[in-house]
Amino acid sequence: MVASSRPPAAARRAVHALPAPYLLFLGDAVEAGFAKTALGLRDWAPDRCLGEFALPTATVTTGLPR
Repeated sequence: MVASSRPPAAARRAVHALPAPYLLFLGDAVEAGFAKTALGLRDWAPDRCLGEFALPTATVTTGLPR
């Protein structure tokens, strides 16, 4: 018998929840494409986002409080 490389069905259905609330880190992003994850969280989980943190050279913002 050959072992399958796929995990068991229960493991494939597992959902991992990240603890909330979120402080979105933008780093030194100067283009929105470099902040895709932060912008996506702002759009899809706004109730879980408290604010943003960015380095002084960043020009991208999520519109949340810094």
